[in-house]
Amino acid sequence: LDIQKIVSSLEGCGCGRPHRADIKAVEIGPGLKRSAAEILKKHDIEVPDEKITAAREICEVIASYPSSVERDICLEEASVMLQIDKTVLSRDVDAFRRRFARINREKMSQNAYASARALGDRVNPDAAKNVGISAAEETILGLLLGFSEHRDAVASGKVELSSDDFFTSLGKRIFEKVMELHASEGGFDMSLLGEYFSPDEMGRIQKMLRTRLSLSENGGQVLALSVKTLKDEHSMQIAKTSGDGISMIEARRAKLKDKKNT
Repeated sequence: LDIQKIVSSLEGCGCGRPHRADIKAVEIGPGLKRSAAEILKKHDIEVPDEKITAAREICEVIASYPSSVERDICLEEASVMLQIDKTVLSRDVDAFRRRFARINREKMSQNAYASARALGDRVNPDAAKNVGISAAEETILGLLLGFSEHRDAVASGKVELSSDDFFTSLGKRIFEKVMELHASEGGFDMSLLGEYFSPDEMGRIQKMLRTRLSLSENGGQVLALSVKTLKDEHSMQIAKTSGDGISMIEARRAKLKDKKNT
């Protein structure tokens, strides 16, 4: 593969576009190619401020790679691509890795107690796999069980929520049955759920409802925030399972941005 020929053809294609991102993506080669190409589509590295932003985003991607050898090779590629000293880029990568480690420690600490409880959960065993998701699910389901306006909002599409957004098998089943009964001629009736769930499951459902009714804040903002949390956590879980590091970074970045704005 003659890289120079490809670059020359892009530079002289005659379409009037500079093809900076395409040229840089070709020059990088494997490794960072896909990630860097996406980043360079958003930033013109001829502009200093945008070059700094692009460098930070590329360093964040490199920081997500678990292998030190892979990180070192990618740092070499990024240094050539961005014309920034490798040592400088390496410091940013190290900073991102420290931040990732801190976030993971905080999350592990927050979830430790909940995880211990969830491990013994025979009613909803999926909860142990991701306590953040199961907590968001229980908040949403409690709101739907207790308040007809929230069921209306979901049924009308005002709040975008489907069974696919739920992670636990129990959560999916409860959501589907609540919305099915809500759409039926007789409407939703809590007592009808007993026909579809075991006594232990009904005990969990009633606990979800009692928990929400004991709280003063149960409005639309609580539902919207809980739905967003559920979708964000579910996306991160899917990305983690599939090994898609870029999707995990984007989901983590969106979550951190939301925290800053609240």
